[in-house]
This record gives sequence, structure tokens and C-alpha cells, in this order.
Amino acid sequence: MNAQIKLEEMINPKTGLPYYYKDNKDHKGKYRKAKATAIKLAKILQGTHGMETDKEFISIITHDILYNGLVINIDNWDGFDAEKTKLGFVYAVTNPAWPDKIKIGRTENPQRRVAQLQTGDPHKAYSMVYCKFFTDCHMAEHQAHEVAASRSPTQNGEWFTLAKYEAINIIKDL
Repeated sequence: MNAQIKLEEMINPKTGLPYYYKDNKDHKGKYRKAKATAIKLAKILQGTHGMETDKEFISIITHDILYNGLVINIDNWDGFDAEKTKLGFVYAVTNPAWPDKIKIGRTENPQRRVAQLQTGDPHKAYSMVYCKFFTDCHMAEHQAHEVAASRSPTQNGEWFTLAKYEAINIIKDL
């Protein structure tokens, strides 16, 4: 009879305690790669991920890579794969041509979204006011639209008559 010992039943000679799954060399390698990818993504986004700190964003992305099957090709990052994940950002965008209007939407890639909006503006004046990362950006956007609609005297699709700080607070409070 060949008895297999479970990892948690083995004693780690360095600590004298039962092995923890993170003591596994294979897990350590996967963790390092996931964290490195998350750090690179945080640098690409340059603080526009909407988390309080890069550390918080890196922690969430690392966890999603390790345990939720998130795959990111950081060398050619073009946003999250919308068909495979609900991960993304809810953002607020303004344009000085409409000073009392603000657009609240969702995207897998904030930089690309602003660039897409710029194609319709000869002055390239769209500006990302705020964006925040969500594990379910679809639901977060829906909630933001509901709150914004209740506070805005007018609405045209994703465009609301709100002050910048109001839109930022709506997204922050989700």
C-alpha cells in the first residue's frame, strides 16, 4: 500500500510548522510571475486604475491571475478580454465643448477608450477625469448610471449633467 502524505500534513523543516501551500516552489514561481505581470499593468495604467494605491490594484490582479484564470498578455496589452472576464474600469470623461456634461462608461482599457473618443474630436480635447477598476465592470457601470440618472437633471445615453466631483464620487462610492 502506497500512502501519500498531503502537503498540509508535512512539516516544513525551516519553520517547524505544517507546510503552507505557498511553501510549494511551483506556487512561488507562479506567484512571482503573476505579481510581475500585475506590477507591469499598474505601470501601464499609471495610477488610472482607480484603486487607492497601486499595491491594492496589484494584489487584486495577482489574485485573479492565480485563482480566477485571468490571462494578460502584458507585452501587447490591449485591455482585458471582454468575452472571458468582467474585469474592467468604470470611468468619467469630459470634453470642454460640453462643460456641464460628463460621460460615465466602462472599458477594458482606459487609454484606448480615450483614444477612441478622440477620433471624433478635431481638438482631441476628451479628458479622463477618473476611472476605477472593478472585478465586474458591467454591474458597476449599471449602478453608476442609476445613481447618476437620479442626480442629473438631463441624461443622453451615457452623458449626464453633473459636476466632475459628483461623477467621481459616484464611481468612488461603488
